[in-house]
Amino acid sequence: MTVLIFIAATLGAVVLVQNAALVVLGQPLQLAIDARAGATKAARLALKLLLQATLLAALACYPLLAGSSVSAYYGTMLAASDWHYCWQGWLFAVSLLGALLLAESITGCFVPGARCARQQLPARIALKLMSCVMVAAVEEPFFRGILLRDLLPATGAGPAIVLSAALFSGAHFLRRHKETWAAIGLFVLGVQLGIAFVVTGSLWLAMGLHSGGVLAIQVHRLLVERYRGPAWLIGTKDFPVAGVACITLMVAISVGIWRFLQ
Repeated sequence: MTVLIFIAATLGAVVLVQNAALVVLGQPLQLAIDARAGATKAARLALKLLLQATLLAALACYPLLAGSSVSAYYGTMLAASDWHYCWQGWLFAVSLLGALLLAESITGCFVPGARCARQQLPARIALKLMSCVMVAAVEEPFFRGILLRDLLPATGAGPAIVLSAALFSGAHFLRRHKETWAAIGLFVLGVQLGIAFVVTGSLWLAMGLHSGGVLAIQVHRLLVERYRGPAWLIGTKDFPVAGVACITLMVAISVGIWRFLQ
């Protein structure tokens, strides 16, 4: 399929751009895609921005390859009339996932401890908010707006959602991670976001759920020193979505979206 070739080409371009930047920075080459490969904070930020720019360029190129324009291709999936899905999904994810993480904290699953000075928290949270918006603004058009959308006519909704969720989960392991079992939780998240896209025909709900969930996790990390609860239940620091508690919540949200928004 054309879309799968495009994804493979995009992956190759990201690896090429990353290693070109590492050569300029005087760092060793690597196949794993990781913006943290830079030796200094400034180098890591530059590398992260460069990788994001590469993905944005790919998002802009695909509609042209499909014989459309950027505005025509994404316009129907980002209609202003559907904007309410974004903020509703964002509030839904922040409140539900935030409540779950709070409950886990109260029951002693985490060792509390701020990772920065109290006066720095507002600025750090603001940075996390911008980062979460950027993540959703890149990943949702890529995995749902391009991959899932182009699979739907060929395979139907069920297989398309499953395949796109599997690729979404696998993409998170292009960086080095030890907890490969966390792929299950990321797959369930991909299914949830895929259902949100298929049911609404819009990227807004998936973007809201994605950015809201990531923000809740990122803010939680700022306030936690160490995870001490069972990993099978609460996940890991890198992947809280891998725990049974979060997976159960995501399944419930998916069922709710499928039942009440169809």
